[in-house]
Amino acid sequence: ILVAVSILAIQSLSQAQRDFDGFVSDEFSRGSLARDIRAATSARAISARNLIILNGAEDIKAESVAVQAAHDRVQERLALLKTTVANAKDVSSEERALLEKIEKLEHQYGPVALAIVAKATSGQKDAAILQINEQCQPLLKQLIGATTEYSKLIATAGGNEIKRSGDKFRSNRFLLVASSIASVVISILLAT
Repeated sequence: ILVAVSILAIQSLSQAQRDFDGFVSDEFSRGSLARDIRAATSARAISARNLIILNGAEDIKAESVAVQAAHDRVQERLALLKTTVANAKDVSSEERALLEKIEKLEHQYGPVALAIVAKATSGQKDAAILQINEQCQPLLKQLIGATTEYSKLIATAGGNEIKRSGDKFRSNRFLLVASSIASVVISILLAT
């Protein structure tokens, strides 16, 4: 009886650890990648806009490098998120649709941001400002909104997973306590 209770306890602990590992490696990782994409998108937009107001050659060069670094980070994190989602279990259709939306918006917004940089660095600041107002800002708002929505979806899914794991833990704990009490009662009965 004691061996059976011990095996049950080990199985319960192992399952709890697998649930935790799955949460950390899946939902947490995807949420973190989405936040990285949003942060890099914002950094790229800020640096692109800064190019319009800067006049010093060194400042312009530094912001140009910052724009490209942020752009590269968006591309790298988006590719990693796509791979992570493709390899993950239990990804909802809503999450997949949001990822497709983010990817579509980035494919539209990225070239616009780089075109603004090209105009700003070649002295066409008025044209860059016009493109910011007409194309960049609407796409940027949509992209930021989509990454925020994705992050919220992941946070909600993570909260649901934590609740489910907590419920499962309480159920397993009750089963272990009941098994332990039953073992003690059976041991007392067998001893008498």
